[in-house]
Amino acid sequence: MPLLLRFVLFCCIWVVFLPLASAQCPITVDAGEDIYLCAPPTPTQLNGNIDGDYLSFSWFPTTGMTGATSLTPTVSVSQSTTYVLRARAADFSNNLITNGDFGGGNSDFSSDYVYSPGNLVPEGVYDVLDNPQNSHPGFSPCQDHTGGGNMMAVNGAGTPNSDVWCQTVTVVPNTQYVFQCWVATLVASSPAILQFSINGGLLGAPFIAPGSTCNWVNFFFLWNSGSNTSATICIVNQNTVLGGNDFALDDLVFAPTCEVTDTVRVNVINIAAAASPAISVLPCEGAEATLSGVGSSTGNNITYEWNTPNGNIVSGANTLTPVVNAAGTYTITVTFEENGAICTKTASVNVIESPSPLSVWITPPQPIGCGSSTTTLIGNSTQPANAMYQWSTANGNIVSGATNKNAVVNQPGIYTLLVTNSVTGCTAEAEVTVTTATNPPVSVANALDTINCINNLADLSGAGSSTGAGISYTWSTPNGNIVSGQNQLNAVAGAPGMYILNVLNSANNCSTADTTTVLGNITPP
Repeated sequence: MPLLLRFVLFCCIWVVFLPLASAQCPITVDAGEDIYLCAPPTPTQLNGNIDGDYLSFSWFPTTGMTGATSLTPTVSVSQSTTYVLRARAADFSNNLITNGDFGGGNSDFSSDYVYSPGNLVPEGVYDVLDNPQNSHPGFSPCQDHTGGGNMMAVNGAGTPNSDVWCQTVTVVPNTQYVFQCWVATLVASSPAILQFSINGGLLGAPFIAPGSTCNWVNFFFLWNSGSNTSATICIVNQNTVLGGNDFALDDLVFAPTCEVTDTVRVNVINIAAAASPAISVLPCEGAEATLSGVGSSTGNNITYEWNTPNGNIVSGANTLTPVVNAAGTYTITVTFEENGAICTKTASVNVIESPSPLSVWITPPQPIGCGSSTTTLIGNSTQPANAMYQWSTANGNIVSGATNKNAVVNQPGIYTLLVTNSVTGCTAEAEVTVTTATNPPVSVANALDTINCINNLADLSGAGSSTGAGISYTWSTPNGNIVSGQNQLNAVAGAPGMYILNVLNSANNCSTADTTTVLGNITPP
């Protein structure tokens, strides 16, 4: 088999490649210029080239590749992929094996098998000769691999891991070697299962001798010497079948190799554009919001541009984090440009005004003089959790609580409440006018009865209190029991205790209160 074809067959079982420096190989490798494609990409052609007398080459990976045995394969990729063009050369003239073609007879090697010249019976014996049938009439009359020379003929034993052939050679540390042998089958049934071994360690997967007789097939394995300075190289039989399992070895080689690689990257430019949040809410008019393009593609040759047909970009239009201050639609365009490839993607977000903006109101206060020289201003906000309060007046007087929700004042005037959301910075105002009561209602409360064992109810009277349009009454008690008339001028109590009559004049929101006590005597006579 030609040397080039031997290496082509071997390339399919390369596992690990630790090449020598490229200067040791008489070849140069060029995998071609890097390629840039916008996603989704179309198939593209690689342009590899090898100068020099090479033995074999391969591309890796070959997934999505058509024509992998060509220097100009076509690749179809869905993501960026680096392809390696690997070429290998070997110096077979520097074969470290002595008597690898068995021209020197049974010499320079060792074996777990027994040397049995002229008689290849029973199992577990070998002979070195030019025709295996001369030592076993059941063997095929094969010629050696090159014709006219010797071979090692073996009657395979049933013991696995038996060394058929071994030799110790001197190696250079950290050097790549190729171990090869030619194998032929002497009896068609149960072909031999062989494996390379170096320094007691099995290499790769076992290989099977040909299914037909006298058909010489080459097997290879690459080995890196690492820190070793010597290598005991062996061929091991793994077949345990006694019927068949008969084979011949010839032209063993253990020689240094070299390898040169070059890479080409097919860059699939899969631009991503992201914009968030999907809906951004401006908490109040004039407030600012920061949009985010995080999740968009980043890196060299990437640019960003935000645009809006109806909003307003305050800053950062060419960054991932623009600041805006108006409702509208905002779109980011992400662009990659390299080696003639221009790829773009867009994403959009909407900015809206808050459906529940900050608002403020003040509970209508009682006029000053409704039973007190002060009145309490009660502030309210739609966003109380983060509210900060500030009361002010130009013509009144704030007694206390100027920075609280509720403030106490003692002069009529106009009072203003400014509420600030401490998180958003949004503000809202409300104002209220405090007046002086001109017609405060009168409240008079009296208990007309005493509760005892005979009389368990007592009449409550509001006689003497204000009456008329806009006047309302409310009876309450902290420790008694109102049986009826809670919102009337007169009521009925069902237990001893203190009772309060509150009289409200709705015309000026002024109310006054008076108290009375229902006594109780429930001692039995």
